[in-house]
Amino acid sequence: MLSFVFIFIFFIEKNIFSEDDEPIVRKIWEDKTRIALNQQLTRARKRAMSDRNTTNIMDCINKGPVLINNDD
Repeated sequence: MLSFVFIFIFFIEKNIFSEDDEPIVRKIWEDKTRIALNQQLTRARKRAMSDRNTTNIMDCINKGPVLINNDD
């Protein structure tokens, strides 16, 4: 969570936003990061299931990590 705050502060400093706009910008930032995290978790789940040749995610538990590349 701490790194999220530093990245957000860097984003705010890099782009010019008034103090009135900061709550709106923070809400948009949080929504976009939540969506991105959900997409990454979905990709990881699909990749793990395809590597294990299964349709049940429970078969992938305790089987070790699966590397996910951005080109997937």
